[in-house]
Amino acid sequence: MSEKRKKRVSLFRYSLDGKGVPKDVNEPRNFKFFFKLLWRNMNRLLSVNMLLVFSNFPILFTLFAVSGNLNTTSYSPVSSLFGPIYGATKISGEISPLTIALKSVLGIQVEISVPTVATYIFYGIGLLTLFTFGLSMVGSTYIVRNIVKGEPIFFMQDYFYVIKRNWKQALIFGVIDIALLFLIFYDIIFFAANASTYLMSLMLYFTVAIGIIYFVMRYYIYTIMLTFKLNLYKILKNSLLFSLIGFKRNFVGTLGIAVLIFFSYGLLMTFPPLGALLPFIITISIGQFIAIYTSWPKIYSIMIEPYEQEDNSPKEEPIFKDRG
Repeated sequence: MSEKRKKRVSLFRYSLDGKGVPKDVNEPRNFKFFFKLLWRNMNRLLSVNMLLVFSNFPILFTLFAVSGNLNTTSYSPVSSLFGPIYGATKISGEISPLTIALKSVLGIQVEISVPTVATYIFYGIGLLTLFTFGLSMVGSTYIVRNIVKGEPIFFMQDYFYVIKRNWKQALIFGVIDIALLFLIFYDIIFFAANASTYLMSLMLYFTVAIGIIYFVMRYYIYTIMLTFKLNLYKILKNSLLFSLIGFKRNFVGTLGIAVLIFFSYGLLMTFPPLGALLPFIITISIGQFIAIYTSWPKIYSIMIEPYEQEDNSPKEEPIFKDRG
């Protein structure tokens, strides 16, 4: 390798035998080493966050539509009796103390925000995220997984390499992933708003439990997808098993992500300009780093290490399909 190649170090790339190669790749991925690895790769996580934002830029149109800035203002009656009272007074033309009293009580209107054509157009553009989310998640997961493994990274080459090799599964599961996340979030909001009965409260707790399990499964899903040649059913099944058997690491990782979210939310409440920008700068990639740092050692110890010590590859579960 030429001297010029050895010295090439940038935000998106470091060489195979240059300064970017970690000297402690065999360090156990424990709590202490987490902060050391995180700090060392902060610039690469910034780049991962930028890639995720740019790759899923249509979601920005959805967020702008949700903000209501494209909506128009209208008025809506508070009482359902507004229409009959208004129609009766219009037809009769009678104005009396009674009709005035009724209109003052039942004729109250509130200002509402009504979506416009532009709002729906922006929502439509935002739906393109369905086709970019899974691809960007696979690409970024591959880079962050290699950071956790301590492997050399060729940033953009690795990103597009793994997307090219996994685009079918990534595209399909990206749609499924967004749909499940939306459904879980919607159900939690719905049952929380109607938790006045025992059944609704029970459904709320059940949905929260399902949401937590799926949230932890996502630590493993994309990593398994790009590391092994498995169908989606087996990927989900293995991820579910890992979410249960890796309880200790999963709990600590989930706690770390919760702290990250509360920190970001607190910053948003105390200093909105910085708090609003933080997810577009670093928050998302740090959350992904925590998830993969949590999941990779368990995946390696159960699905990879046993077969590295054997002469024959497993017959049922296929072996690796990436360069690592």
